Amino acid sequence: MVIDHPAQRERRAETYFAAAREMCEAGAEALLAAIRKLREEDPETTIDKALRDHRQSLQTIAEMEKFIDRYCTERAGGGPDAVLNLDAARDEIGRRLACLRAARGD
Repeated sequence: MVIDHPAQRERRAETYFAAAREMCEAGAEALLAAIRKLREEDPETTIDKALRDHRQSLQTIAEMEKFIDRYCTERAGGGPDAVLNLDAARDEIGRRLACLRAARGD
């Protein structure tokens, strides 16, 4: 059984987003190079489509970051300063075990 702590998931999410940002930056540089080349060779309409596509990609990344941030915050119980209440967790586990024992007839 693997126990996946919210902090571990958050670190993985941060790692994925760092990689996504890096790829986005590389894509932006490649896009700028392509735009420069297109400006020399093609009419402005091709450049406009490339810029629209890039803006849409950036917007998608921003929305994904918001979603993951909100997800990590909710799963962690309120953000980076949230405290795990172990006493309440022990009480809940004890209550559930008592219910199972009662159902089994012990």
